[in-house]
This record gives sequence, structure tokens and C-alpha cells, in this order.
Amino acid sequence: KGMGVEFLSHHDSSDVFGKLIHSADSVGRAVIPRFTSIEEICNMPVDEQKKPSNTHMAMFTLALGAWEFFQVAAKAGGVLPNPVGSGGQSLGMYTALSVLGNISLGDNLNVVAHRGASQDRWKALSPTLARELLYDPQAHQMAAIVGLEEHVVKEIAQEAGVYVTAVNGTKLINIAGLRSEVANARNFALAR
Repeated sequence: KGMGVEFLSHHDSSDVFGKLIHSADSVGRAVIPRFTSIEEICNMPVDEQKKPSNTHMAMFTLALGAWEFFQVAAKAGGVLPNPVGSGGQSLGMYTALSVLGNISLGDNLNVVAHRGASQDRWKALSPTLARELLYDPQAHQMAAIVGLEEHVVKEIAQEAGVYVTAVNGTKLINIAGLRSEVANARNFALAR
């Protein structure tokens, strides 16, 4: 079985997580072609789970469910949970936005569903580009530069021929490109 299936078997529509799954299923069916349910995604072979629309909906829903569990467990132990520190990157930002109440669950589910569906369409329209030109794990890599200001990292990226892919904080910036160019960027950063 795939991700999260053991967790799902302990919930139904009467609890908070069960209601979350029901909401995610409804949005997924409305937005994503051939989407059936989060439970089905969790029971798929791992290769089928990798389709962006499946991965995004399941990860977001399971992350919110994990947050709900964490909140209950933390309160039972007398700990005040920190929603910002629990969010994560990429889809985690949507989790954090929901937990903090900055975007409604329904709106967030729609954003995540549309994000996954659009990535499915892009991949289907350009499988060669998606597979070969954008990311070749043998030729490309990502790295995080910690401790330098964003403008300095942007200068380094331009000098090395890499791309700034994420600004995760004032001094935590991700870059990506060809391995040799990322290595050059690393050396430029170490020299600063």
C-alpha cells in the first residue's frame, strides 16, 4: 500500500480528520479529472501516487490531519504548539496558511487541487521537456545557501549561471541549476 493508508483507517466522517478528508474528496472530484478520493490515493501503488494532482491533495490533507493530531497531543501534554514551525516548505506553506487561519480550508483545497491539476496538464503536454530538459538528476541539483542576504545570493546566482528557486527566509535561499554551476555558486558563496 501507499502513503498514509494506516492513518486513514482510524478515521470516519464523525471526527475532524474525517471531515477534512470528506472536504478534500469533494474539491478533488470537482477540480481534478478522474479524482476519486484521498483514501484511493493512499491505496494506490506508489508510482501512481506520484501524479502531482494525487500527491498534492493527499500530502496537503494528511499534513492538516497531522497538524490536528499534533495539536491534540500537544494540548494533552501541556505544550503550546507552534503552527509556523510546523508548516514546512512547498505544500507545507498551504498547511501553515490554513492552520494560521489566513486562508479558508475550502479556498486552500481549491488552490492545492488546481495546482496539482495544472502540473498534470503541463506534464502531459510536454513529457519530454518535463522529463529531460527541466530536471535531469544526473546533471542538475539544488542547494540551500544559508547566512547571506537575498541580494547577495541573487548576485552569486547570476554570476554562476544558476537560478534562485525559493526564498525561505531573509538568509535561507535555495538555488538550482547544473551541478557544475551549483558547485561554482557554492564556492562563490563560501568566498563571501
